[in-house]
Amino acid sequence: QKTLLRDAGRAGVPVLTATQMQESLVDDPRPTRHEASDVAHAVLDRTDAVMLSGETAVGRHPVEAVKVMAAIVREVENSSIYAQSADIPVLKRASVTHAIVHAACYVAHEAGAKAIVIFTETGSSARLLSKMKPPVPIFAIAHTAAIERRMALYRGVIPLDARFVADTDAMVRNGDRIILQKKHLRRGDLVLVVSGSMRTAGGTNMMKLHSVGGRRQ
Repeated sequence: QKTLLRDAGRAGVPVLTATQMQESLVDDPRPTRHEASDVAHAVLDRTDAVMLSGETAVGRHPVEAVKVMAAIVREVENSSIYAQSADIPVLKRASVTHAIVHAACYVAHEAGAKAIVIFTETGSSARLLSKMKPPVPIFAIAHTAAIERRMALYRGVIPLDARFVADTDAMVRNGDRIILQKKHLRRGDLVLVVSGSMRTAGGTNMMKLHSVGGRRQ
């Protein structure tokens, strides 16, 4: 499992860890120590998601099973051990997009940005950014429902729909509008915008600090 998670991280491939992670919750309301440790180690090994199956499909305590797993994940991700294990993956096939999203994580942290807003044509740049596991939410804006649904599986990504236009400033304003409408952020919050040439796959080449609903920086 550790090897697969490491190699998937280097390949930029999302990983979901599943199957019998809390099997005792099919009958009991609390997991065993071994099961809790299994979930915790999957998170420490940098999995993108953990999944329940029988525990929620046929178990007696489906809601409790989800709450317990979520609590374990939050506890681990907020721990100093998780922070120390942070390791931004170096992809086997580096690209301009990889360089941009790699830098975005650093800039967002140093500038104190509330979130990273990324405009993506295919969802691939949001996938790469998700693999970096930045400490802030990722608002990934696409223009098709299919891409939005795909991005909903990426760790830390909140997919949104906004109309793409050729003018970058107008496109960012559209993003501001939908983010404010959904009440994800407040007007004036600092975000890091990542984008590129729309209608061009792999065209991510721009990064800038921006005040939501205000002037760009």
